[in-house]
Amino acid sequence: MFILPFSLKWQNSNIIDFHLQLVCRLMVNLPDAPNREKILRVILAKEDLAPDVDLEAVANMTDGYSGSDIKVFSHYLASI
Repeated sequence: MFILPFSLKWQNSNIIDFHLQLVCRLMVNLPDAPNREKILRVILAKEDLAPDVDLEAVANMTDGYSGSDIKVFSHYLASI
């Protein structure tokens, strides 16, 4: 889906100044469990995780989360 709004702005000299503001929105699907696991591995690569941390299980519990959501909660949980 692309949204291309534009507006006309009248100047004092009665010359039309066209302003085209491009707003691009791309609709993408949420990542599936294997891709969420990959995202977790990339985000947490520099963190010291306990040996019993199962990123596959975490990926399965985060159904409906975007990559951005996963990044936010991963950084939060790694900081506490």
